[in-house]
Amino acid sequence: MPSLLIYAVTALITYIAYVQLHALFQSVVRKAPPVAANSWWTFLRGKSVPGSVLLERFYEKYSKNNEPFIAGGHYVLPPSVFAAIRKIPDRQANSTPANEDGLVLEPFLGHDNTDIIHVVRTDLTRSVDAMIAPLKQEIHLTLSQNFLPSTTPPQVVEDEEWYPLTVHPSTLSSIGRITTRILVGKKYTTLPAWTTTLAGFANGIIIQSFILKHIPRAILPLIAPLFNT
Repeated sequence: MPSLLIYAVTALITYIAYVQLHALFQSVVRKAPPVAANSWWTFLRGKSVPGSVLLERFYEKYSKNNEPFIAGGHYVLPPSVFAAIRKIPDRQANSTPANEDGLVLEPFLGHDNTDIIHVVRTDLTRSVDAMIAPLKQEIHLTLSQNFLPSTTPPQVVEDEEWYPLTVHPSTLSSIGRITTRILVGKKYTTLPAWTTTLAGFANGIIIQSFILKHIPRAILPLIAPLFNT
């Protein structure tokens, strides 16, 4: 059961990029009008549209009218896309190939039960609105706990107090708690053993993918048996 929930984290992260852009690119994304800085020349001239303007102007103009748009090279899809995603057969909305290719999981991990694909695609996407409130609550709580000023006296620089902070472990701990709140509920966010394991897995698998990507794919099946997975 824990391995299934941990795999759900990876599936959830890659799900939006894979399903939305792969399954709906032909019919939706190509119609999207570009806004903000979408070229290197525009970026160098400093003419990019601020995020606040994007949220107010282009959300009202495009998203509320169920139209996609491109902001700074990223595709912002309308709410109607999620309804279309839930109607796509599981064989098309399968994030496993994207996971295996992007994270170099094959042939190091076995093939998990495909039920998680259906759960992520139907239940989690349908509950996006309901996730916002607990996510905001957990984010504020987690950041306040992990990024509070330390007991070390601050350094005063130009009349401002600066506190030393080790960002990487604090960020990992925050991600572990926030993800746990959605996947298994509020009860388990206070269990350090669970959140630490979850964050360590997410961090380790990303680092592993960077290393394995430098190894020729033809060699991977030969070295996979050496790893205890």
